[in-house]
Amino acid sequence: MMPVYNISVVKKCKGEVSLNSQAEKKEQEPSIIVFMDTSAARGDGSGGGGGGEPHVLVVPFPAQGHMIAHLDLAALLATRGGMAVTVAVTAGNAPLLEPLLAACPSVGVVTLPFPPSPLLPPGCGENTRGLPWRLFWMFVPALAALRAPLLDWCEAQHQRRRRVTAIVSDLFTGWARPLADELGAAHVTFSPCTDFFVAMAPPNWNTPSRYWASPLAARVRSRSRVLSVGPLSEAWPTSSNRGGRPAVAASEVAAWLDAFDDGAVVYVSFGTQHALSAAQVACVAEALARSSAAFVWATGGATAVPEGLEAATAVAARGMVIRGWAPQVAILRHRAVGWFLMHCGTNAVLEAAAAGVAVLAWPMGADHFVNRALLEEAGVAVRLAEGGDAVPDAGEMAKAIAAAIGDEGMPFRERAVRLAAMAAAAVAECGSSYRDLQELIHMLAKVE
Repeated sequence: MMPVYNISVVKKCKGEVSLNSQAEKKEQEPSIIVFMDTSAARGDGSGGGGGGEPHVLVVPFPAQGHMIAHLDLAALLATRGGMAVTVAVTAGNAPLLEPLLAACPSVGVVTLPFPPSPLLPPGCGENTRGLPWRLFWMFVPALAALRAPLLDWCEAQHQRRRRVTAIVSDLFTGWARPLADELGAAHVTFSPCTDFFVAMAPPNWNTPSRYWASPLAARVRSRSRVLSVGPLSEAWPTSSNRGGRPAVAASEVAAWLDAFDDGAVVYVSFGTQHALSAAQVACVAEALARSSAAFVWATGGATAVPEGLEAATAVAARGMVIRGWAPQVAILRHRAVGWFLMHCGTNAVLEAAAAGVAVLAWPMGADHFVNRALLEEAGVAVRLAEGGDAVPDAGEMAKAIAAAIGDEGMPFRERAVRLAAMAAAAVAECGSSYRDLQELIHMLAKVE
């Protein structure tokens, strides 16, 4: 089988952007992608970080899976790129920047009030964490109201000779592109999704379908470059509190894991966006109990683990439950962790790939199903269930978990280790992702 590791096979093109075929690229490393509009105006060069220096404004989307990687990219732009970087967030999301600011004190922050919106119910918060999908999408138009106050801030920076020369915004903050046009700044779209998923999505433009076969469409596509960067958890020396302050210290989890053989432990986490139902929680708990597998289950605080599970597994010293944010990267990198039972969100997939951990896949929605297909084609994933409403048979799940940690799972873990080596090579100096990140930095550093 030809492995397709990608998570970023779209490469830099001077003509029409296209996906590389397997024949064109036999080995594809896990990564994420940025879209660089090379035709964006550059303004009058009156100054970014002071004088004529570049000043990059980062505009993330307030979903944990989007912000974590986006803030890693901001750190790399500030450190490796040596440019002035400012991150725009609402007040409720400002605490998520604490790890970034601790590691990169030069990064600036512009804090904006969260805009009131009739699309969102009262008290829903300023982050999509734990929200149902229907409310997740309501954040997209609601946040568009930030454009005006952010424009005011940018214009004030211009007066202080700290002109914003480029904006790096999430693909769900499309309103930042016309903002960049108003400022005469370059614009980059950051996508935490795989390029396969992005390529499948139809364009959301009000144009007839025949437009996409026209010469004009080809010229529009040729204006953009697609660059592969990451896995950012590897490219940036991530701290143990990546994404938030952990509920338990990484050293404490590591000390517990030290008692187990290599690859014997299953790490369980379903991300922050999808809260398991009571029936799903009961299923996972029963499967873990019946499998006899050692496990670490990060519940995120919103999932109530059945009372009997923790007590029973604690007696056998084979289960740990983390209520709240977990030091996930550190856990996955421990030699004892061989499998990750997950929802197949892109951040989790990349962190598992970079750590050499195989996947027990239960995709819930969004790009999860595409990510699972990539993992399966790479030979590092086993299907457990699919769908946000699914309640699989606990007995069958227990059998799959037991098989995974046994001899049957060894080929998957071996392939996962090889995949991790590819991820490390991609972000190392002269690696494919390293080169693309350097090109992005070079583009953003141009102040004409």
